[in-house]
Amino acid sequence: MITYLFYSSISLAFLLLVYRFMLEKEKRFTFNRIFLLWSLVFSLTIPLLPVGIAPVEMQWAGLFISGENISAANTQQLNSINMNSDFQPPNEMNKPSESSSEMPFQVAFLIYMTVTTVLFLRLVRSLHELQSKTKRESAYMKNGVRIVLLTRQVIPHSFLNAVFVNKKRFEQGKIPEEVLAHEVAHVRQMHSLDILFVEALKIIFWFNPLLYLYKHCIAQNHEYLADQAVLSKGTGIQQYQRMLLKTMEEKTIYSLASSFNFSLTKRRLQIMTQSKTKAKFFVKLTMLVPLFAGLSLMLGCEPASNQNPSDIDTSNELSIEILEDNALLMDENPMTLDELNSLLSEMPESPRLVRMEVSPEAEFGIVTDVQSILRKHEAFRISYSTKDSDGSSDLTLPPAPPEPDEQVETQNLMQILMNSDGRLLMNEKPAELNEVKEKIKQFVNKDSSGPNAAVITIKTLKETPYELYAKLLNEVRSAYDELRNEAAQDQFGMAFSSLEQNSTERETIQEMYPIKLSVVPPEKN
Repeated sequence: MITYLFYSSISLAFLLLVYRFMLEKEKRFTFNRIFLLWSLVFSLTIPLLPVGIAPVEMQWAGLFISGENISAANTQQLNSINMNSDFQPPNEMNKPSESSSEMPFQVAFLIYMTVTTVLFLRLVRSLHELQSKTKRESAYMKNGVRIVLLTRQVIPHSFLNAVFVNKKRFEQGKIPEEVLAHEVAHVRQMHSLDILFVEALKIIFWFNPLLYLYKHCIAQNHEYLADQAVLSKGTGIQQYQRMLLKTMEEKTIYSLASSFNFSLTKRRLQIMTQSKTKAKFFVKLTMLVPLFAGLSLMLGCEPASNQNPSDIDTSNELSIEILEDNALLMDENPMTLDELNSLLSEMPESPRLVRMEVSPEAEFGIVTDVQSILRKHEAFRISYSTKDSDGSSDLTLPPAPPEPDEQVETQNLMQILMNSDGRLLMNEKPAELNEVKEKIKQFVNKDSSGPNAAVITIKTLKETPYELYAKLLNEVRSAYDELRNEAAQDQFGMAFSSLEQNSTERETIQEMYPIKLSVVPPEKN
């Protein structure tokens, strides 16, 4: 969505500049009307059409991920901890807590919907008032146009198929025929439909100031068209200009209506005496064709590839899917663990990237089995995603750890065991999932050797669903997030997530509360 808004705004701004500097001074009002409306339609649709050379899809989710990736090692014994691996957690572990990430988006969405609703209701109210006024007030038909007579003092204005004038002045013949002809031109040329179209766009994109500029340009061009219609019937230019100046102090209250004295500027008076330049306009017209073609190529989304999956060079990239029944698919073909191992053995070089998608119901044991095979064949880089979740995250498996060179004191070790039902033991004491975060915070802060000595180990059964494992990891990460935020608030007066990357302050908090985590593979049956 952010990319779409960015590209559409670029197109809107560029085409508006083209209109201002190339077309606005040309006395081709009908063409200008079409150009402005087409610019809106073009700019709001071209980023969605597959005609471009630049891809639209971008991993915007990565911009909102903050914090340090958790280091972990796959070990075989609970007391064998390797702290220096580059393992990065699955997508669930990288998600910020709801209070720090989801809340701003929820507030922004609430504000957007509130403003959108208010604008929609205001448009409905304006339409209702104009429609009610048309039916309620006395009127008569003139040349197929409904003339509505109002008791209040108003400037002549029009909307849809009706022209609104003051009843007393109209009956006394004080409203010149040129004024009525001006408003009738608005009605016959259906200018209200252009305004309604822009108002509908403003309800959705009310935050984009370019739409307000487009509305002004469109309404101003409507006045040029109406003025041209009056002058084409033989009305003298000077006489018509004097009549315009007399109406400058009168106003209409409806933003949807076409008012007789809208944008009564020096430019509007000057353009009446301007002559058409055919050659110059033709040159500008020919320039618009490559302009729109260039915008289409630059801002349109990337066309879908016609390449078949079988044509992809699997030496560089593999796609592995783990289904809910623990079955494997590689590039959409069924495969066993032994077949995966054999295929990787036959490859001339290790895959540079493995895209792995895991069903939440899949057993965690099959995930670690696949990871072990990938590590064996040095396919370390994985783009990890979960079914039914947005986005993905990259992880790098560490090589198989050497013999452990670090022993962890018992008092510094928090051992978390999870069975296939999600039941937990934390240092041999039963615990609920919603208690994990607080218990880890208490353990880390109560550690007699200091918070930086605390080590968390997680071990599951082979049958444990991956979804439960991911939820447990998220609780562990949330505990460290809160500890770091509290420490950063005490020392620097701001949350840890607000500290600049690679800053001394951030490194201080990371050293104070390092995340030492070991994920222990399930034991073989």
